[in-house]
Amino acid sequence: VRIPSHARQKMTQCRRIIEHIEQSEDREPEISEIADLMGVSAEEVLNIKNYMQGVASLDCPLSDCDDLTLSDTLQADFSVENDTIDKIYTEYSKGELWGIVERYTAISENYIIKPKRHALTIEEQEAFIGYMAQSPIYYHWLPVFTVLLGTGCRIGELIGLRWCDCDFENNVISINHNLIYRQQDNGKMEMHITTPKTKAGVRTIPMLSEVRKALFTERKKQMQSGFSKIEIDGYSDFVFLNREGYVHNPMTLNRAIARIVRDYNAEETENAKIEKREPMLIRHFSVHNLRHTFCTRFCENEQNLKIIQEIMGHSDISTTMNVYAEATENKKQESFKNLEGKIKIG
Repeated sequence: VRIPSHARQKMTQCRRIIEHIEQSEDREPEISEIADLMGVSAEEVLNIKNYMQGVASLDCPLSDCDDLTLSDTLQADFSVENDTIDKIYTEYSKGELWGIVERYTAISENYIIKPKRHALTIEEQEAFIGYMAQSPIYYHWLPVFTVLLGTGCRIGELIGLRWCDCDFENNVISINHNLIYRQQDNGKMEMHITTPKTKAGVRTIPMLSEVRKALFTERKKQMQSGFSKIEIDGYSDFVFLNREGYVHNPMTLNRAIARIVRDYNAEETENAKIEKREPMLIRHFSVHNLRHTFCTRFCENEQNLKIIQEIMGHSDISTTMNVYAEATENKKQESFKNLEGKIKIG
């Protein structure tokens, strides 16, 4: 669905600030913090976030048994064609739109599925990596996403990783800074280095064999094309570079994920039709879901919460415990499905 340009610009700016702080510092930013970075009042930030919530609500399924959304309901209520939801956005003010959304969410609040950060399933993870590995279009993204899935790094830690942080002799990666893309006082978005605000953020992560291989693949490529000469706040020799030889923008990685998932799902849908089976589709996700995916896989295979907390760099162990509880609950359900019919109980 489309929204008015004046609202879209503010929402985009607000969303980027929230995403950068969440990804680089693994926390939700304060309203006052967002207001300072946007150069607006805290009240305006609250209005923008309310509007974002309203727009997101329009695309939320009304129940977990079908894909009917509030947008569909509005279209039916207004007796309009498919494109008329655009007119609703352009003809109603922010307050009026929120009122419409509020009316429908009030009716359906027990059924609306709130967006929740999810881990990829093992099948989704294998499909995502497997598709890149055999794709001539997306193969160059494989090292980046392999390291993300194999370390649980925050996106700012990954794009800021330097070769001197990779100890191949002792097989560990040192995490000691973030590379963030943030709006400056002059209104421009720029790359800058930040150091972790808590001791938990500084850590070492052992290299899995796939991660080591991915790093060597990237290093071999740079040995042929030349190593980066760029310097950001005194830091240089970055591991992951784009085709122009500059560090990656977090949004570029999210756009790459969207394209990979889109093309995989299209091909898988077509293949499933030919083979007369159900398609194994990948749900939409962002780069931060890869960190959550790593943590989930780790929790499924490790019982020591302290080790998981240290590797993830969680300052509060309750964050680790929440992921562990979710991961082990899913494993418990899966275990009982496998047990079905295998033991005599009656």
